[in-house]
Amino acid sequence: MGMKKELSVVCIAILLVTIYLSGCTENNDTGPLSNLAWSNAEYGIGFDPPAGWDEDTTDYGVFPIVIFFGPRLQGYTYFVLSLSIYILGPLKENETLESIVEMQNVDPQDTLVYSEAKTVNGMNAYERIIKQTTEISSETIITLSRHMYVEKNRELYIISYIALEEVYLTYKPVVDNSIETFTVI
Repeated sequence: MGMKKELSVVCIAILLVTIYLSGCTENNDTGPLSNLAWSNAEYGIGFDPPAGWDEDTTDYGVFPIVIFFGPRLQGYTYFVLSLSIYILGPLKENETLESIVEMQNVDPQDTLVYSEAKTVNGMNAYERIIKQTTEISSETIITLSRHMYVEKNRELYIISYIALEEVYLTYKPVVDNSIETFTVI
């Protein structure tokens, strides 16, 4: 009987040590944002920016949360491709995604090109594309600004893609892929 008792104690000890050690393994998974190239745990958001686009690390205060600049185009001394994320905050009780978008005015010198309800990664969204004419260093440039308003849990976010009109469609597919990875936890 003594040998069986000692064997039982050893088996129980091995079992307890195994259970203890299995709880000591490091878990690097931080949830749904862990597989994304860029994330902000404070705001609970993340996405995969286009490959080769550089994050602007300038501290702008509250807005925007992040900006990525695309490749510098030949002949331009400034960036003409950007993808940024803003947080507008919670919707009020009587507000909807559509009512907020409708309240966003388009400057009189600009043209609303497109406006339609969409989804982004399963979340309610609304897309607006605005054609803008701007003077930079005495040069007139025409840009298209695509603003994707995204709502989850009554919080409102804007993903903004701005590009010169002549290259807007060239970069649109990679921007579309990035926007579709936008995640809110």
